Amino acid sequence: MTKKILTYLCFLTLGALTSYGQTTQIKGFLNVNAQYISDKAKGDNDRSKFILGQYDLFITSQITEKISMLGESVFEYNNDFGVDVERLYIKYTHDNHFAVSAGKFHTPIGYWNNAFHHGMVIQPTIVRPDVLKFEDYGGILPVHETGVQIDAEHFTKANLGLNLLISNGLNSTPISDANIGKAITANLHAEPLDNLIFTVSGYFNNAPGGFFNPQDIYVAHPLKTQIFNGSVAYMNGKLPVEFIAEYYSINQDVDTVGQHNKVTNAFVVYVGYKIKKFTFYASYENITYPDGIQYYIANNTSNILLGARYKPSPLCVIKFQYRNYDTKASTIVDDGRIGVQNIFELQWAVGF
Repeated sequence: MTKKILTYLCFLTLGALTSYGQTTQIKGFLNVNAQYISDKAKGDNDRSKFILGQYDLFITSQITEKISMLGESVFEYNNDFGVDVERLYIKYTHDNHFAVSAGKFHTPIGYWNNAFHHGMVIQPTIVRPDVLKFEDYGGILPVHETGVQIDAEHFTKANLGLNLLISNGLNSTPISDANIGKAITANLHAEPLDNLIFTVSGYFNNAPGGFFNPQDIYVAHPLKTQIFNGSVAYMNGKLPVEFIAEYYSINQDVDTVGQHNKVTNAFVVYVGYKIKKFTFYASYENITYPDGIQYYIANNTSNILLGARYKPSPLCVIKFQYRNYDTKASTIVDDGRIGVQNIFELQWAVGF
């Protein structure tokens, strides 16, 4: 009888420890690409290559019933193998409607930047659109920010939601900020039907001069940045069709003669059609810079993309795509134009 009581108490204790214990999950993503470019600048022999993609470690932990954390660290080759902490934050979830987080985030601007992170297995295409490139690759948007984010979600039948991020902004690091004020990002979205999401978002920041932007351009003067976005997306729904359409207006107001209110316009449109385990897709994107802009390298780009992906399981995907890529940059070839590049790409991506 005593042994039965002791056994029962042991199981009861283990159950209590499990109920209040911390739950941590370690997952990850990786991808390997192959690429062939049929048209390149003279003297460039880098036409075909294998590419080791990002090795992404993704950690989540439920610390208490309401407090959790998320960490995402990416190992990649850039002159040498290195690691970047892409996301790292603590989150307090009050209920299904309200949450507050503190740390480093994907900036809640637009749809793509929050729906698709660094794991290529979840992204519909092999490469991110040019306007949404990461800062390490010379991207023109502040796609990562450090600060405090407030989430208000799932209101009314239209599933209205608001993400409000107060962050360090431009000319900052995850541990420092040269801005007197903070950057503000607001994302208002609605999901009136399952997986059909409408988004309106904006980013506002006043940065002092004296820093290099992600394209290694020195910004000597104070800079006001206003970014406006509108998007609509339908992904992973019951219908076989999927689509994403996003528009960005980037207003760079530099405190110097001739640089006021320079607006860069960018958009991307993606459509796909699912047939069993295959999805056939196409997209078009464009970036147009204003004359005389000094904050960016003014290489207007357009990109037509056709592709297919095969998904034998939720965490394994093989993609093949063709890109017709046209970009202008006066520093690359004598006539100020790379011209049209025909790019063929293959990607094998998995999650684990």
